[in-house]
Amino acid sequence: MAYQQDTGVLLRGLARHLKFGYLPSFIRRNEFIKNVAILFGGNALAQMITVAAAPVISRLYAPGDFGAMALVNSVLSILSVFVCLRYERAIVLPKINREAFYLLQVCLISTVIVTLVSIFIIGIGKNHLALLFNAPELEAWLWFVPAGLILVGCREAFAFWFSRLKQFSDISKTRVYLSLWPAAFKITAGCLIGPSAFWLIAGNILGFFSASYPLIRKQGVAIHWQFFRGISRNKIIFVLKKFRRFPMYSIWTGLLHEVSQNIPVFMLSVSFSQNIVGLYALSYNILNRPLDMISRSITNVILQRFAELNANKQDMQKVFTKTTLGLAIVGLLPCLILYVWGQTIFAVIFGQKWATAGQFAGALSPWLLMTFIMTPAVQVVTVKQNLGFNLAFHSTVALARVVSIAAAIRFYNQPITSISIFSWVNGILYAFYVGYAFFLVRGTK
Repeated sequence: MAYQQDTGVLLRGLARHLKFGYLPSFIRRNEFIKNVAILFGGNALAQMITVAAAPVISRLYAPGDFGAMALVNSVLSILSVFVCLRYERAIVLPKINREAFYLLQVCLISTVIVTLVSIFIIGIGKNHLALLFNAPELEAWLWFVPAGLILVGCREAFAFWFSRLKQFSDISKTRVYLSLWPAAFKITAGCLIGPSAFWLIAGNILGFFSASYPLIRKQGVAIHWQFFRGISRNKIIFVLKKFRRFPMYSIWTGLLHEVSQNIPVFMLSVSFSQNIVGLYALSYNILNRPLDMISRSITNVILQRFAELNANKQDMQKVFTKTTLGLAIVGLLPCLILYVWGQTIFAVIFGQKWATAGQFAGALSPWLLMTFIMTPAVQVVTVKQNLGFNLAFHSTVALARVVSIAAAIRFYNQPITSISIFSWVNGILYAFYVGYAFFLVRGTK
């Protein structure tokens, strides 16, 4: 209990430091930069925890354990597309809070329904998935998915609600929880009980809980009575219709994105082994996690900023250009280093058994770098509600991903070569997406 209190004091102190006078004056004067700095500060601490814990966790657990975790995470990420019906992305758009609150209601109700449906789907389909992906033990681990879905849905809905309210310090704290508690749990369980894929998967679910609970607790006290009294079928139908383009297009866009994003996990599992999946999963997480958390920090702020500029018919091009170039500068050097020396770096940090993961990291660099750079472009297309283009683009990407990795495996039968070809195809397509977003904001007033 004392440890938990000390941790709470530390995190509350960090939030105060991020929110108030511990930022340089030029940052405090610029609201956009200040909000990014608040979220980035929480993410920086989260990444310090992740980096410190990763070498310990990688030495405790085998590549096969990471492979099982990767397969469960892939299934969870695909089904999570449906939890809020993508209405969470519309929460920041209405000019009045009342409409945004109705959207929050829609998201939370949808999350409960989708979670219940997932229990039924997993109950009848878990054995088929385990056989399909050549992973018999997956059948037992899939029961973690419903718990993950309800937590992810609540976290996403409240994160966008807090973004609307510009309460970015609260979002920042959840980033720290998302790294701290899973890392502590995985290390403790691995040392005291023994390493197993069970603890890796359970640790991830604990992370989702620790990231969603503070948001639910803080905002729930203020809105729980209003939420249950304020549910109105007519009002919900109104916002469902008004923002219907989000589920009409974004669900299928998100589904295509998540399925194609996880194609390497599925294809490597079917074509090679769970150990290869584990090596790939570690390299992907080590590269993608810091890039993703930084981009999420910017997403929460820049989506609100773009929505505000668009609603007031103000210039978006300057903010878009500066943010995109800034991300390119931040991401280029580490990706180049991993592309050249990834195998050596991974062997030193994570142990010799993970040296091949460093080769995967180098192969993944072009794809993940462009994923990082295109963060503002995604928000531009969302704010402009050009969702038809998003659907067409991600359909093309999904097809290109399946064809590229399947052809590479067929002709080369080498996992690293296959991932490298897959990565470069993605990088080229994402560069086109950034160019299209620039066209959308060019000369906007």
